[in-house]
Amino acid sequence: MGLRLLIAFGIIVLLIGVWRGESSLTHSYHLRRSAETLRQHIDQLTIGNKRLAAEIDRLRNSPSYAQKILRDRYHLVEDDEDIVFFAD
Repeated sequence: MGLRLLIAFGIIVLLIGVWRGESSLTHSYHLRRSAETLRQHIDQLTIGNKRLAAEIDRLRNSPSYAQKILRDRYHLVEDDEDIVFFAD
């Protein structure tokens, strides 16, 4: 009887250790999920960085593109031009 109780207690302690604590299965599962989420976020940031690098390259190497962006985003006009805004 004493040996069975000791074995049962040992199994319970092992099961609790498997399900709780820093080295538990649930902790490992949450770490894997977090790692996957972080990998996806890094992939999105990498794509965004490549897009921005291409935009910078176009702005540096194409004066006509840079002028188009300045006109569209910042309403840059030449000295002999006027901006006309229409109300909706």
